Amino acid sequence: MQNIKQWNNNKGGDFVDSSWYYPCNQFEDNDAASSMCYRYQANYFLSQTDYSINEAIDLCMRITDKNYIPICLKGISAHTAKNNFDDIEKTKLMCNDFPNDYQQYCIKGAIESLTRFVDDDLAEDFCLMIDDEFEEDCIKRHQQLLDLRQ
Repeated sequence: MQNIKQWNNNKGGDFVDSSWYYPCNQFEDNDAASSMCYRYQANYFLSQTDYSINEAIDLCMRITDKNYIPICLKGISAHTAKNNFDDIEKTKLMCNDFPNDYQQYCIKGAIESLTRFVDDDLAEDFCLMIDDEFEEDCIKRHQQLLDLRQ
């Protein structure tokens, strides 16, 4: 997380031109560190691809350890949902463009971002407008996040 903050602030951080996945691919024995790293590496992917969601998705899909693909994809949606909060329809369409088996992670990242950083009512509206197969899980996650505030 500190790595991407340095990148956002001053184009610093620990990155290498020869690998999109460095330093995340260096934490082989630390699942928590790898998970956090890939979540925020998604932001780096977006910034390096001129915020092309499809290119960032492609980079996430090429992560060697497939366990981290959902985490990376969730990071893409969390970051873009926060930046597009004024248009939840755009966020819904973005999630529809995710690979079918991974759409749930886009929705989860979006609802987390909308609930934490934007507006509870807008987050609820988002859950009610997405495809029926994801609506219940979206509402549950939204409620979990609200319950954490108490």
